[in-house]
Amino acid sequence: MRRHVVLAVATVASAAVLAACTPDQSDYKRETEQFIKGDERVAAATGTTFTKAECEPPTETAVGAQYSCVAVAADGSTWDFAAEITDKNRFEIIDYKPRG
Repeated sequence: MRRHVVLAVATVASAAVLAACTPDQSDYKRETEQFIKGDERVAAATGTTFTKAECEPPTETAVGAQYSCVAVAADGSTWDFAAEITDKNRFEIIDYKPRG
């Protein structure tokens, strides 16, 4: 699956468009994990890079469905991310913070 990324929110500056015609829950899970680990805007917004990300698949693929992810930063710290499906084939990181 090829992913197209667009800048959406100044807070985290991360949103992505899935290329699948009709993505399922596992597509959102996989693409969000890859996005957290590999998108330079996530690193810029958080001040770190991530070596591991694990997301819960959304319970549905309807607009407004939210799901969560946990990521491990390069320094070993753990971060929590919240994502939301914002349109067909599109998700956005709506919140992120290190565990304290």
